[in-house]
Amino acid sequence: MQKISEFVPLAGRVRSVAGRSSAAKTRLFLLMAYLFLWVPDLDFLQLDLLHHRSIVTHSVLSALVLILLGWRAGAAPIAGALVGIAVHLSCDLRSPMVGYGQIWLPEPYQIPLGPFSYLWLAANAFLAFVWARRLAVRSLPTHMGACSRRRLGRLPRSHTAG
Repeated sequence: MQKISEFVPLAGRVRSVAGRSSAAKTRLFLLMAYLFLWVPDLDFLQLDLLHHRSIVTHSVLSALVLILLGWRAGAAPIAGALVGIAVHLSCDLRSPMVGYGQIWLPEPYQIPLGPFSYLWLAANAFLAFVWARRLAVRSLPTHMGACSRRRLGRLPRSHTAG
């Protein structure tokens, strides 16, 4: 198994918190996923500095800050935060990239990325999902953190598609 620190160097600082039950880790994961669904839109609070859909808030940067400041919280809440960010960015991919729909650079530039906004959102959503899965495998119970083909192959025929 590949170490998390090989994928994202800062993730090596995140550890699984001993003494927490699986239910507590799951609740923290779900709470952070819900809260971080809204984090990319915090740019509305700083419209004088950040344009809506700022390149700063619509990225995995907030999760990196969470790791730098709150890594003692454990891997499960950070994985949940990454899932929330990834879902938000994936949903933003569905809107047309014109006007406020584009990703924008912050002050003093406030220039849109135009069609590269799709690439920015897709790359950050993908990175967040992959990173969240690696952290979830590390911290959540096996049946929740990972879904491998080997495990799916053990399901009865009635549970498999096709």
